[in-house]
Amino acid sequence: MPQAVVLIGSNSLAEVTLPAAEQALCASDTLRVLAVSAVIRTHAVMASGAFDESAPPYHNAAILIETALRPLELRTVLRAIEYSLGRRRIGNTSAAVPIDLDLAVYDDLVLTEGPLILPHPAIERYAFAAVPVAQVAPDWVHPTLGRTYSEIAAEMVAPIHTSRRVS
Repeated sequence: MPQAVVLIGSNSLAEVTLPAAEQALCASDTLRVLAVSAVIRTHAVMASGAFDESAPPYHNAAILIETALRPLELRTVLRAIEYSLGRRRIGNTSAAVPIDLDLAVYDDLVLTEGPLILPHPAIERYAFAAVPVAQVAPDWVHPTLGRTYSEIAAEMVAPIHTSRRVS
């Protein structure tokens, strides 16, 4: 059965929404949670790619799952969980984000389909994505870079703070 990595993040009520998102994933009858990373805290990233030190910090983690859902079907499930936890995608990129669930990796699939890009481009650019992915799938090889997620994460330099697990 295919395995995937879901990035979860929040910069508003993270202590409530991150565990709630994990619980929602565990309760889903369409997937099975296999591993959960530690939570890391980073500055928000602006559309330019620069860190926004004036915005509330993000709390990020990754969850390794197993699912028979295809990537776009899984993305739909993730959006439904976000909605149930108060996320409204209204186009305001500076708004507080109670929960963000992004499909980051789906086996070794390389895909660009509408808004879904796999592997998620943030993995090769930001520690907030690379470090949690490496914690749950350290030996997986990025299908276009040819390096493990652990190797990618080890090269990242960013102000991150590891804290407790999601739940």
